[in-house]
Amino acid sequence: MNRLRFMEEELSRRRESRRLRKLRRVTPVDGAYVEVDGKRLLNVCSNDYLGLAHHPLLVKRAAEFMERYGAGSTASRLVCGNYGCFEDVERKLAQLKKTEAALLLPTGYQANATLLPAICDRNSLILSDRLNHNSIISGCALARCTVMIFEHNDTGHLEKLLAQNRNKGFSRIVIVT
Repeated sequence: MNRLRFMEEELSRRRESRRLRKLRRVTPVDGAYVEVDGKRLLNVCSNDYLGLAHHPLLVKRAAEFMERYGAGSTASRLVCGNYGCFEDVERKLAQLKKTEAALLLPTGYQANATLLPAICDRNSLILSDRLNHNSIISGCALARCTVMIFEHNDTGHLEKLLAQNRNKGFSRIVIVT
């Protein structure tokens, strides 16, 4: 008996339905373009929406930072301590955005997964769009409160859920899209 047959069967199903994902070799050409299989392509999935990843000043500053602080990651700032350079950047961002404070997080995924548990308590209700990114879904789970899903971009369904739950004693209702 093959104990891993279920995996082989699932892989086969995915191959047949063209849903088997694999890593593709990509060579960066410049900030916005990559080369794949000898073809130059516009990279629209880089998360570099502002095109800053190759900005000369940012590359220079990143190199200076690595020279001073190293390239390895450490435990969280709460555990290892907070570098003054992070505080400086957060202060400058807060001033730029005219907000009370700012907090640097390593990725957009981390920001989404962190925000909901930070602003919700066990008595909160989160109303979440059905097609939200996995990072928001993770944040909903980590918040450990009641979560209800509304149909994608369906404000009518959202309004119905709000009306049904407005007076149920939730400490707050948070809508995430």
